[in-house]
Amino acid sequence: MVLLWDKSFDRPIDKDSPDDMQWLCDRANERANEYGIAGVDYKKTMGVVKNIIPAIASTNALVSAACVNECLKILTGINKRMDNYMMYLGQTRCSASVISMERKDDCLVCSREAKTIHVGANEKVYQM
Repeated sequence: MVLLWDKSFDRPIDKDSPDDMQWLCDRANERANEYGIAGVDYKKTMGVVKNIIPAIASTNALVSAACVNECLKILTGINKRMDNYMMYLGQTRCSASVISMERKDDCLVCSREAKTIHVGANEKVYQM
């Protein structure tokens, strides 16, 4: 698309211009029809041109990887688990930092103390 744009215009693509986006969408549709590709529309064209679709996919992949990594650490005890907060700065650099927040010692959610609860065989653990 960039090659076609450069041949047709002497200015860069304005990703916020509806006219520029429509022109790109029309060219994408022409190419899709030529190769029998269905589903090309204005919204998807904007997603690709503005890198919205790759950003969503990579964010989901990053969160999934972090969750699997934490599960592996918890299940195997191979390393210290994440404390309680993760910040990922993917726009400026590829780094993740873990920050320790204060905890209440008696909190069931954020304390690290294991709690033992005895449940009888006929008791319900949850209530619907």
